[in-house]
Amino acid sequence: MIDKEIQPEFYYSIDLIENLNNFPLNTVIPCSVVFLNELVGGLLLICKKKDIKYIGLNPPNNPNTYHNFRMMHIDQKTFAIEIHLIFDQDKTVKMHLEPIAKSTIEFIKLCIESKKISFHFYDKQSISLTSSVLELDDEDIKWFKRNYELMKKLKGNDGYDLICNLLIKEFDAKDRLYSFYDNENVDCFIGKNKVVKFGY
Repeated sequence: MIDKEIQPEFYYSIDLIENLNNFPLNTVIPCSVVFLNELVGGLLLICKKKDIKYIGLNPPNNPNTYHNFRMMHIDQKTFAIEIHLIFDQDKTVKMHLEPIAKSTIEFIKLCIESKKISFHFYDKQSISLTSSVLELDDEDIKWFKRNYELMKKLKGNDGYDLICNLLIKEFDAKDRLYSFYDNENVDCFIGKNKVVKFGY
């Protein structure tokens, strides 16, 4: 976790900021941000207010978490990325990403380059955005690199939606699930887009 005493500012794609209220609840969206003058891969979670309260977020403070990544290969034909953020009392946020999506591949690439990952929790009810950056250790980087090469080789991923729906049934009551969302008409990555702060 980046030192809380620093409390640096995050900069986002203007497309992302202007579409926050258009994204569906309980979805996770790959994106990028500028943090300490560095481009970092991120995941934007569109949250219910009760989930923000449940996992103990206190905007604008960075949440304390630890994390886990896994690439699932179901029935030797379908791949799904699952990311866990574990908060106090083992309250867990689980995210599913579609490995063949361009946005997921770009997110993974940026995490490798920066050796960081960022999470952004948007509460649609209170219109608040809480952002956090985690440093990736050597084992994390190996996981990202290995699966980045795998993802680039995938030609298709039949059954992804079905598998994710089945995985939902396995979740513990302490879990909060966020499903992959991609809108090709909204560019959540910083490139040619104007870069802004939240609440600009």
